Order: sequence, then structure tokens, then C-alpha cells
Amino acid sequence: MYQIHPHAGPWPPLDLSTYLSFLTTRLKLTDADLVTVVLADDAFVQTLNRDHRGKDRPTNVLSYASDMDGELGDLIFAQETIETEAQDLGKSFDHHLMHLILHGSLHLLGYDHETPEEAGEMEALETQILSEFGLSDPYEI
Repeated sequence: MYQIHPHAGPWPPLDLSTYLSFLTTRLKLTDADLVTVVLADDAFVQTLNRDHRGKDRPTNVLSYASDMDGELGDLIFAQETIETEAQDLGKSFDHHLMHLILHGSLHLLGYDHETPEEAGEMEALETQILSEFGLSDPYEI
């Protein structure tokens, strides 16, 4: 189950309810799998990325798994970075954000992309799930 928490940034109006409902079902999330979606700006994400990962730059999404009952974790998004990436990729902001929500959710569920094998598995799953929702392959060049 997803919960959206606006934090900062000039976020455009978003209607993600249908997509988040789809992801909840598709990823088999329950009420005990709360995912908090934090809509932030680059400055906030850069601070977290620096303090928790040692990388002093913003990134599109940070995933923080929770060890508390009833919470899967937090996904924190950087609005300006996502907007720039979407423009560079020729994708709509909403579709790029949907991909990143799925990407972060898979991290919370234990998927990673540290090795080529892990990356291939995770990217294939992302492509499949986005296709089921009617979105294009995010890795298509």
C-alpha cells in the first residue's frame, strides 16, 4: 500500500492513484507493506544521498527499507532530477516517475542491480510490469 507525502519542490499535479493501486496488486503488497512516497526536491535528496551514501549529488530516487512492522520503507524522489531525466529521455514526467516508483519498490522488495545478472533480472521485471500497465520499455533506446 502506498502513501504519498509531499515534502518539497515544485511538483506538478499528479494523479497516481490508479497506478499505485495497480502496483499494490501486482507486487502483492498488503496493508502490512506500507510504502511512503516522499515528493522532495534535489536539495533534500542531495543531502540524504551525501549523508547516507557518501555521494554529494542528487539522484532520482532513494530507497530506504524499514525494519518496523507495517512498513516496507520509504521512496524519496527528487523533482528536478526526474524532470531533467524525463526531458533527456523524451518521456513524460509522469511515465518516468511511474518507472522510478516501480524501480524503488523493487529495491524495497530485495531486488538490486549491482551485478549484470541482477540488473538484467530487475530491468526485465520492470519492463514486464510497466508493459502490463500500458507503459513503454524504460530501457529502450
